[in-house]
Amino acid sequence: MQATTTDVHIRDGTTALFDGTLTGLGQAQVFDFTLNTSTSETLDFLVGNGGNGDAHDLTGLTLTIQNAAVLTIEKQGNNVVLRWPTAAPNNWTPTQEIPTIEGAFWKVVRPGVPGGEFFRLFFSQPQET
Repeated sequence: MQATTTDVHIRDGTTALFDGTLTGLGQAQVFDFTLNTSTSETLDFLVGNGGNGDAHDLTGLTLTIQNAAVLTIEKQGNNVVLRWPTAAPNNWTPTQEIPTIEGAFWKVVRPGVPGGEFFRLFFSQPQET
């Protein structure tokens, strides 16, 4: 019996993000990357026959996609405006100001401070009980 071979690929348009080969029963290829995408972007996951036909080939895919939250900071007059996506997880550490929703973003307006301030978007993982 011929060994299982399968070629696997991930593409962003014509750009190769991952290329690999599976050469045996139960073998896995691990990939991990960060990709800045738009909401209308398409990723393609392709599986080939490894060059020796498709007999005995069965390929599974486990995929986790996470939205990374990006904090934007903008100065408007004497104020500082902070924005981050509403699609980000909703258990953020509370701030002094109550965020409002503006389009697809949370928004906080703070008075500017002479000498500046430090801001960090911090996600607090929920505690399991």
